[in-house]
Amino acid sequence: MKPILIRALIAAAAVVALLSAESVERIVVKKPFDPNVDGRASARHPPVLYHGGVVLNQKPAVYVIFYGSFAPTTSAIVKRFLTDINGPAPNNPYEVNTGYDNTGAGTGTHIQPTFFYTPNAFPGDPNGSLYNDNYSLGKGTMITGAGVVKILHNAFAAGLPASSNAVYFVLTSPDVTARGFCSNYCAYHSNHTVMVFGAGVNIRYALVPDPTQACSGCDGNVVVFGQNNTPNGDMGADSMTDSIIHELSESVTDPDGTAWYAADNSENADLCNYRYGPGPYLMSNGANANFENNGHFYLIQRIWKRAAGPCASNP
Repeated sequence: MKPILIRALIAAAAVVALLSAESVERIVVKKPFDPNVDGRASARHPPVLYHGGVVLNQKPAVYVIFYGSFAPTTSAIVKRFLTDINGPAPNNPYEVNTGYDNTGAGTGTHIQPTFFYTPNAFPGDPNGSLYNDNYSLGKGTMITGAGVVKILHNAFAAGLPASSNAVYFVLTSPDVTARGFCSNYCAYHSNHTVMVFGAGVNIRYALVPDPTQACSGCDGNVVVFGQNNTPNGDMGADSMTDSIIHELSESVTDPDGTAWYAADNSENADLCNYRYGPGPYLMSNGANANFENNGHFYLIQRIWKRAAGPCASNP
């Protein structure tokens, strides 16, 4: 492991121990719900400070690699979620990130309110943002940190564009085991350099496993509200949408672990992990939701608002 980010390694120590022999550059995790930490998050107000690093403020692309076999309803919820948060829209949570710029003084180039995303499959659509990987590492293979990087390499070899101005989400299906998932993390983001035509490209990516595999500790409806249902009736998809907004926000504001984070090493989504209110509303199926767009409902965490704080669901 390349020790380029001491503070990120400290923040993710439990998972780093599992991945110490693998070629990942660093990881920053979203942890399972901990009532001793997340239950008192509203009392935490550390400032998120700029440390001089790169931010993805040039309207990045977002790609999703579906690894394994997903129920059509699960993948459909994820696809439309990325469309629904690709603002501008009323109370769009992704737009909270527009408060972050590349100077720390608010005078630089800010994160844009939208990103490039086309909910079509690549290579069927050359502009498509979705790529299906039918167990390229072998069915039954446990996914490790190095395995995630291999999945990315396989997608690039198949023609998926490799860009430093993009965030790649690797989503693994319920039958795929990811090392450390549930016990140590719900999702994580990282970066890795790949060679494209002889030049190194810094790839920013996130792993978001489908927690249908009896991992309720990553689902807000279960751990925060004590419910046994989710807004779309699909715990895997609904949990992944919460993790996606978390990792996407951190990937654009702190893609290499050198830009925006607090003194305790928390990034802007970490400070609001499992914070959904005030205002979640009860749906007819008994689940809570707090974001709606295009007639679709989700329960997704808030993001730390840089200008004023604390956790916010819109800019």
